[in-house]
Amino acid sequence: MTTAPTLPNPNVHSARQSGFSLAELMVGIAVGLIVTLVVVSTMGTMGLQRRTAVSGNDAKESGQAALNVMERIGRLAGTGLFYNGRLICGRINVYYNGATLLNGSVLMPVKITDGGSTGSDKVTFTYGSATGGHSISHLVDNMPNTSANFTVGNAGSLADGELAVVGVPDIDRPCTLFQVTGFPPGGGNCNNITSSCVDVQHNSGIAGPYNPSNPNNAFTDAPNYGYETSGSVIGPAVISRIGTFHNDTYEVLCNSLVSHAATSTASCNGSPVSFTNATPWVSNIVMIKAQYGISDNINSDVVTQWVNASDTAWSNPGAADVPRIRAIRIAVVGRSPEAALSEVTSACTNQAGVANTGPCAFQDADSPVINLTAVPVVSGKSWRNYRYRVYQSVIPLRNVLWNY
Repeated sequence: MTTAPTLPNPNVHSARQSGFSLAELMVGIAVGLIVTLVVVSTMGTMGLQRRTAVSGNDAKESGQAALNVMERIGRLAGTGLFYNGRLICGRINVYYNGATLLNGSVLMPVKITDGGSTGSDKVTFTYGSATGGHSISHLVDNMPNTSANFTVGNAGSLADGELAVVGVPDIDRPCTLFQVTGFPPGGGNCNNITSSCVDVQHNSGIAGPYNPSNPNNAFTDAPNYGYETSGSVIGPAVISRIGTFHNDTYEVLCNSLVSHAATSTASCNGSPVSFTNATPWVSNIVMIKAQYGISDNINSDVVTQWVNASDTAWSNPGAADVPRIRAIRIAVVGRSPEAALSEVTSACTNQAGVANTGPCAFQDADSPVINLTAVPVVSGKSWRNYRYRVYQSVIPLRNVLWNY
């Protein structure tokens, strides 16, 4: 006989089921939040440590890139401004579009402006860049006045619209930057120096914004140039094809290497950073230190001393001192973009005993001192919380050493 299954009585409650109380749930949630916070905090710390460690490579890459820029430009310094191994002139006149930019200023292929004990130096490079190279032309007639055409035996590679410099080597009178505006037919007086000669025109105005209508009004000393010295005319004058004239300053602004015209003032502001009158090249650069390599006399190519631009004799070199500058050396300091949690950089003393508040540059006793205490840092940190890379180079003044 089969017994029918017993069905549960809906009116009878089953035994109490197990579960979490509200207090237990709240404790579990709290523990979970604490664990999550610990994990997130640990991951954030590890991420920051990783970023600051990797940012050391950023400092390395930035420093190398900045040095490459300055080294490349430094090797061009003086191009087109030398004749037979010496500068065409010790001083130079430059005019542009109604303004006198340089008025008998000392002509320096490289000029260092000292940044002080805690600041970054500025380096100004002056040179010409001409497609097809530079050429020298000799005047074969005296200028009747300062705004007259130049008469040369051979125009060389001078081209309409390009810039050139006229001057008399070894004479203490300024040379003048001018713009070629044409080659009038007929030529001038060849003075039996050559069978034919060429007039080089340099009219003022829109066609020649580098040419003042009256050089005597634009410059304190506006010489008449010629093939021989005669009264107010100075000679023998030469013309060097410049092509494009560069007179550019490289400096550190807002932790970046920038360049700008030496006759203008650059600035930076905002976040993200924007620059006024400046071309940014490389970020994460906090300092440049530069020195002149000096020979004992103008006839020697051997560098016997490295000097800072802060030295009294070299803070503003005269025309007679410039020929002794045979090279420059530059130290570029790159910095990691992020600060580390702890101090990761110590002060450095080089092998010759030169103490730096920061990393070392060159290892000799004349090495420039690097002091990073005035470089801006994030709140609560010091210069020691960043990683740095220093790149350095000795740049010979090519045109001096090779007698361009």
